[in-house]
Amino acid sequence: MKFTREEILDKTIQYANKNGWNKTSVREISKEIGYSTIKIYSEFGDKDKLLQEIQKRGFRLLRDEYMKASTLKENAEEQLVEICLAHYRFALKHSRYYELMFTHNDALCKSISPNELTQAAEPVRKVIDQINPSKSMINFLHWFSLVHGFYDVTHQNLSKKGSEAEKLLEEIIRDFIKGIK
Repeated sequence: MKFTREEILDKTIQYANKNGWNKTSVREISKEIGYSTIKIYSEFGDKDKLLQEIQKRGFRLLRDEYMKASTLKENAEEQLVEICLAHYRFALKHSRYYELMFTHNDALCKSISPNELTQAAEPVRKVIDQINPSKSMINFLHWFSLVHGFYDVTHQNLSKKGSEAEKLLEEIIRDFIKGIK
């Protein structure tokens, strides 16, 4: 049986969802799917390149979520609220992607190309620029710290979950918007 690149990526994510990234190795993936480690290595080069491909996929998925969210409302402030909620929901729904994209082994330091990251963030930056074009990069970094930090805190130990957490995030992002106007 021959697997495509995409099928190997799918199987790797499935394995990581069950076992976590620290227990995900090319050897374990090949055992799980009954495929030669040599074939996986020949397709991706090494484990880091395999994980980078999964990161890229995750950033494309997140960008798609940002794009969808930005079309839900007319005004930029409401678009940013929707984008924040989309980010939070993505992190909950695709926690293994999110972990690999942002927290696994200093993920951003060893991450994909800056071009991939810039493309993923573009919908957010456009909306932030509509609210206040000055200090664009600073406002974006504040925004990212806010939504990523919120997810980290709620994911770790905050008693607020689901819609209650989303309402809190909405309140926080509305305060952020007031601060950057």
